[in-house]
Amino acid sequence: NAKGEVKITKTKEVEYGPGGLAYVVEKRRLKGLLSQEMELVDFPFDIQDLSVLITSDLNDGEVELVEDRKEVSFVNTLSFGNKQEWILHQCVLTEPRPVSTGETSAVTQEKPGICFKCCATRQSGFFVWNIMFVMALITALSVVTFTVDRTKPQNRIQLSFILVLAAVSFKFVASQSVPKISYPTYLDKYILTTMSYLFIVALWHGVITVFNPGNESYGIVKFFYGELDAMFSEAVLVRLDLLAFVSCAAAVLMINILFYIFIKIKVCDMDCT
Repeated sequence: NAKGEVKITKTKEVEYGPGGLAYVVEKRRLKGLLSQEMELVDFPFDIQDLSVLITSDLNDGEVELVEDRKEVSFVNTLSFGNKQEWILHQCVLTEPRPVSTGETSAVTQEKPGICFKCCATRQSGFFVWNIMFVMALITALSVVTFTVDRTKPQNRIQLSFILVLAAVSFKFVASQSVPKISYPTYLDKYILTTMSYLFIVALWHGVITVFNPGNESYGIVKFFYGELDAMFSEAVLVRLDLLAFVSCAAAVLMINILFYIFIKIKVCDMDCT
Protein backbone atom coordinates (compact mmCIF):
# COMPACT_ATOMS: atom_id res chain seq x y z
CA ASN A 1 0.00 0.00 0.00
CA ALA A 2 2.92 2.35 -0.71
CA LYS A 3 2.07 5.59 -2.47
CA GLY A 4 4.72 6.99 -4.76
CA GLU A 5 8.38 6.09 -4.56
CA VAL A 6 9.66 4.27 -1.49
CA LYS A 7 13.27 4.52 -0.38
CA ILE A 8 14.62 1.07 0.55
CA THR A 9 17.83 0.47 2.48
CA LYS A 10 19.15 -3.11 2.56
CA THR A 11 21.54 -4.57 5.13
CA LYS A 12 22.76 -8.14 5.61
CA GLU A 13 23.89 -9.73 8.85
CA VAL A 14 25.15 -13.16 9.86
CA GLU A 15 23.33 -14.75 12.76
CA TYR A 16 23.97 -18.06 14.48
CA GLY A 17 21.27 -20.50 15.47
CA PRO A 18 21.29 -23.62 17.64
CA GLY A 19 24.28 -25.89 17.06
CA GLY A 20 26.35 -23.06 15.62
CA LEU A 21 24.44 -23.02 12.34
CA ALA A 22 25.08 -19.72 10.59
CA TYR A 23 22.59 -18.06 8.30
CA VAL A 24 22.32 -14.72 6.53
CA VAL A 25 19.57 -12.30 7.52
CA GLU A 26 18.63 -9.52 5.11
CA LYS A 27 16.96 -6.49 6.65
CA ARG A 28 15.20 -3.77 4.70
CA ARG A 29 14.35 -0.31 5.94
CA LEU A 30 11.59 1.44 4.01
CA LYS A 31 10.89 5.16 4.04
CA GLY A 32 7.98 6.58 2.11
CA LEU A 33 4.32 7.52 2.03
CA LEU A 34 1.73 4.81 2.71
CA SER A 35 -1.99 5.05 1.90
CA GLN A 36 -4.83 3.86 4.13
CA GLU A 37 -8.57 3.80 3.48
CA MET A 38 -10.55 5.27 6.37
CA GLU A 39 -14.00 4.40 7.66
CA LEU A 40 -15.58 7.68 8.78
CA VAL A 41 -18.94 6.48 10.08
CA ASP A 42 -17.85 7.21 13.67
CA PHE A 43 -16.25 10.58 12.84
CA PRO A 44 -15.10 12.49 14.90
CA PHE A 45 -14.98 9.69 17.50
CA ASP A 46 -13.38 7.17 15.16
CA ILE A 47 -10.48 4.77 15.61
CA GLN A 48 -8.57 4.08 12.42
CA ASP A 49 -6.47 1.04 11.55
CA LEU A 50 -3.06 1.87 10.08
CA SER A 51 -1.77 -1.13 8.17
CA VAL A 52 1.31 -2.13 6.22
CA LEU A 53 0.88 -4.99 3.76
CA ILE A 54 4.05 -6.93 2.91
CA THR A 55 4.01 -9.34 0.00
CA SER A 56 6.42 -11.10 -2.35
CA ASP A 57 6.70 -11.60 -6.09
CA LEU A 58 7.02 -15.34 -5.48
CA ASN A 59 4.02 -17.62 -5.19
CA ASP A 60 2.81 -18.90 -1.85
CA GLY A 61 4.18 -22.34 -2.71
CA GLU A 62 7.70 -20.94 -3.03
CA VAL A 63 7.93 -18.70 0.02
CA GLU A 64 6.07 -18.24 3.30
CA LEU A 65 5.90 -14.93 5.14
CA VAL A 66 5.69 -15.20 8.93
CA GLU A 67 6.15 -12.79 11.79
CA ASP A 68 9.55 -12.68 13.47
CA ARG A 69 9.07 -14.18 16.93
CA LYS A 70 12.45 -12.98 18.21
CA GLU A 71 11.92 -9.27 17.64
CA VAL A 72 8.52 -8.02 18.72
CA SER A 73 6.85 -5.53 16.40
CA PHE A 74 6.31 -2.09 17.89
CA VAL A 75 5.44 1.49 16.96
CA ASN A 76 7.69 4.39 17.90
CA THR A 77 5.14 6.91 19.14
CA LEU A 78 7.82 9.44 20.15
CA SER A 79 8.49 10.32 16.52
CA PHE A 80 4.79 10.73 15.71
CA GLY A 81 4.30 14.28 14.46
CA ASN A 82 0.51 14.59 14.46
CA LYS A 83 -0.20 14.22 18.17
CA GLN A 84 -2.59 17.19 18.23
CA GLU A 85 -5.05 15.34 16.00
CA TRP A 86 -4.40 11.65 16.70
CA ILE A 87 -3.41 9.33 19.54
CA LEU A 88 -1.14 6.61 18.16
CA HIS A 89 -1.26 3.31 20.07
CA GLN A 90 1.78 1.08 20.47
CA CYS A 91 -0.01 -2.24 20.04
CA VAL A 92 0.75 -3.99 16.73
CA LEU A 93 -1.37 -6.84 15.37
CA THR A 94 -0.35 -9.17 12.56
CA GLU A 95 -2.44 -11.40 10.34
CA PRO A 96 -1.73 -13.39 7.17
CA ARG A 97 -3.33 -11.83 4.12
CA PRO A 98 -2.67 -13.61 0.80
CA VAL A 99 -2.80 -11.41 -2.27
CA SER A 100 -4.57 -12.61 -5.41
CA THR A 101 -2.98 -11.42 -8.64
CA GLY A 102 -3.44 -12.29 -12.29
CA GLU A 103 -3.44 -10.71 -15.70
CA THR A 104 -6.95 -12.02 -16.43
CA SER A 105 -9.95 -12.84 -14.30
CA ALA A 106 -9.72 -16.50 -15.32
CA VAL A 107 -6.10 -16.91 -14.22
CA THR A 108 -5.25 -15.82 -10.70
CA GLN A 109 -2.27 -16.52 -8.51
CA GLU A 110 -2.01 -16.52 -4.76
CA LYS A 111 0.97 -14.64 -3.42
CA PRO A 112 1.94 -14.66 0.24
CA GLY A 113 1.22 -11.61 2.30
CA ILE A 114 1.30 -10.50 5.90
CA CYS A 115 -0.38 -7.40 7.30
CA PHE A 116 0.85 -5.38 10.28
CA LYS A 117 -1.76 -3.14 11.89
CA CYS A 118 -1.74 -0.50 14.60
CA CYS A 119 -4.50 1.85 15.72
CA ALA A 120 -4.86 5.61 15.97
CA THR A 121 -7.66 7.37 17.86
CA ARG A 122 -8.80 10.75 16.61
CA GLN A 123 -8.67 13.68 19.01
CA SER A 124 -12.30 14.80 18.87
CA GLY A 125 -11.95 17.89 21.07
CA PHE A 126 -11.70 20.34 18.16
CA PHE A 127 -14.96 19.17 16.60
CA VAL A 128 -16.77 18.86 19.95
CA TRP A 129 -15.97 22.38 21.16
CA ASN A 130 -15.95 24.29 17.87
CA ILE A 131 -18.90 22.65 16.09
CA MET A 132 -21.03 20.43 18.30
CA PHE A 133 -20.94 22.64 21.40
CA VAL A 134 -21.78 25.74 19.36
CA MET A 135 -24.61 23.84 17.66
CA ALA A 136 -25.94 22.85 21.08
CA LEU A 137 -25.96 26.53 22.12
CA ILE A 138 -27.74 27.55 18.91
CA THR A 139 -30.32 24.83 19.46
CA ALA A 140 -30.86 25.91 23.07
CA LEU A 141 -31.44 29.50 21.92
CA SER A 142 -34.52 28.33 20.01
CA VAL A 143 -36.33 28.10 23.35
CA VAL A 144 -35.84 31.85 23.78
CA THR A 145 -38.05 32.52 20.75
CA PHE A 146 -41.05 31.57 22.89
CA THR A 147 -40.43 34.66 25.05
CA VAL A 148 -41.57 36.85 22.14
CA ASP A 149 -45.26 37.71 22.30
CA ARG A 150 -47.35 35.13 20.48
CA THR A 151 -49.22 37.91 18.70
CA LYS A 152 -45.95 38.90 16.94
CA PRO A 153 -45.23 35.79 14.89
CA GLN A 154 -43.07 37.71 12.43
CA ASN A 155 -40.50 38.27 15.16
CA ARG A 156 -40.63 34.66 16.29
CA ILE A 157 -40.24 33.29 12.78
CA GLN A 158 -37.45 35.75 12.00
CA LEU A 159 -35.45 34.61 15.03
CA SER A 160 -36.09 30.96 14.16
CA PHE A 161 -34.87 31.45 10.59
CA ILE A 162 -31.70 33.16 11.85
CA LEU A 163 -30.95 30.11 14.00
CA VAL A 164 -31.64 27.77 11.07
CA LEU A 165 -29.25 29.75 8.84
CA ALA A 166 -26.59 29.59 11.55
CA ALA A 167 -27.03 25.82 11.70
CA VAL A 168 -26.69 25.60 7.91
CA SER A 169 -23.42 27.55 8.13
CA PHE A 170 -22.04 25.14 10.69
CA LYS A 171 -23.12 22.20 8.54
CA PHE A 172 -21.11 23.68 5.70
CA VAL A 173 -18.06 24.08 7.97
CA ALA A 174 -18.40 20.48 9.16
CA SER A 175 -18.59 19.26 5.56
CA GLN A 176 -15.18 20.81 4.89
CA SER A 177 -13.64 18.75 7.71
CA VAL A 178 -14.28 15.33 6.16
CA PRO A 179 -13.85 13.93 2.65
CA LYS A 180 -16.86 13.80 0.34
CA ILE A 181 -18.40 10.48 1.34
CA SER A 182 -21.77 8.93 0.55
CA TYR A 183 -22.76 8.09 4.13
CA PRO A 184 -23.42 10.36 7.14
CA THR A 185 -20.99 10.53 10.05
CA TYR A 186 -21.92 11.00 13.70
CA LEU A 187 -21.17 14.69 13.31
CA ASP A 188 -23.53 14.91 10.33
CA LYS A 189 -26.26 13.06 12.21
CA TYR A 190 -25.99 15.40 15.19
CA ILE A 191 -26.10 18.54 13.06
CA LEU A 192 -28.99 17.24 10.94
CA THR A 193 -30.92 16.31 14.09
CA THR A 194 -30.51 19.79 15.56
CA MET A 195 -31.43 21.38 12.22
CA SER A 196 -34.60 19.28 12.09
CA TYR A 197 -35.43 20.42 15.60
CA LEU A 198 -34.96 24.08 14.62
CA PHE A 199 -37.19 23.50 11.59
CA ILE A 200 -39.94 22.08 13.84
CA VAL A 201 -39.71 25.12 16.14
CA ALA A 202 -40.03 27.51 13.19
CA LEU A 203 -42.93 25.44 11.84
CA TRP A 204 -44.72 25.66 15.18
CA HIS A 205 -44.46 29.44 15.25
CA GLY A 206 -46.04 29.50 11.80
CA VAL A 207 -48.83 27.05 12.68
CA ILE A 208 -49.85 28.72 15.94
CA THR A 209 -50.22 31.99 14.04
CA VAL A 210 -52.90 30.52 11.79
CA PHE A 211 -55.21 29.94 14.76
CA ASN A 212 -54.68 33.37 16.29
CA PRO A 213 -58.01 35.27 16.02
CA GLY A 214 -56.14 38.54 15.52
CA ASN A 215 -54.36 37.27 12.42
CA GLU A 216 -55.63 37.60 8.84
CA SER A 217 -55.01 33.91 8.12
CA TYR A 218 -57.46 33.01 10.89
CA GLY A 219 -60.31 34.20 8.69
CA ILE A 220 -59.28 31.83 5.90
CA VAL A 221 -59.13 28.86 8.26
CA LYS A 222 -62.47 29.85 9.78
CA PHE A 223 -64.03 30.08 6.32
CA PHE A 224 -63.08 26.46 5.50
CA TYR A 225 -63.52 24.83 8.90
CA GLY A 226 -66.33 26.84 10.41
CA GLU A 227 -66.50 28.23 13.92
CA LEU A 228 -63.15 27.87 15.71
CA ASP A 229 -63.55 30.39 18.52
CA ALA A 230 -64.67 27.77 21.03
CA MET A 231 -62.02 25.27 20.04
CA PHE A 232 -59.09 27.72 19.81
CA SER A 233 -59.84 30.32 22.43
CA GLU A 234 -57.14 32.56 23.87
CA ALA A 235 -56.77 30.33 26.92
CA VAL A 236 -56.36 27.23 24.75
CA LEU A 237 -53.74 28.91 22.57
CA VAL A 238 -51.79 30.01 25.65
CA ARG A 239 -51.79 26.45 26.98
CA LEU A 240 -50.72 25.04 23.62
CA ASP A 241 -47.88 27.54 23.34
CA LEU A 242 -46.76 26.77 26.89
CA LEU A 243 -46.87 23.05 26.12
CA ALA A 244 -44.78 23.62 23.00
CA PHE A 245 -42.26 25.62 25.05
CA VAL A 246 -41.88 22.85 27.62
CA SER A 247 -41.68 20.19 24.90
CA CYS A 248 -38.97 22.08 23.00
CA ALA A 249 -36.93 22.67 26.16
CA ALA A 250 -37.18 18.97 27.03
CA ALA A 251 -36.28 17.99 23.46
CA VAL A 252 -33.09 20.07 23.58
CA LEU A 253 -32.00 18.34 26.77
CA MET A 254 -32.93 14.88 25.52
CA ILE A 255 -31.13 15.28 22.18
CA ASN A 256 -27.85 16.25 23.83
CA ILE A 257 -28.08 13.83 26.76
CA LEU A 258 -28.96 10.83 24.59
CA PHE A 259 -26.25 11.71 22.07
CA TYR A 260 -23.68 12.02 24.89
CA ILE A 261 -24.67 8.65 26.37
CA PHE A 262 -24.63 6.99 22.95
CA ILE A 263 -21.16 8.31 22.14
CA LYS A 264 -19.81 7.26 25.55
CA ILE A 265 -21.11 3.70 25.06
CA LYS A 266 -19.80 3.59 21.49
CA VAL A 267 -16.33 4.79 22.48
CA CYS A 268 -16.16 2.28 25.33
CA ASP A 269 -17.10 -0.54 22.95
CA MET A 270 -14.41 0.53 20.47
CA ASP A 271 -11.79 0.70 23.23
CA CYS A 272 -12.69 -2.82 24.37
CA THR A 273 -12.35 -4.22 20.86
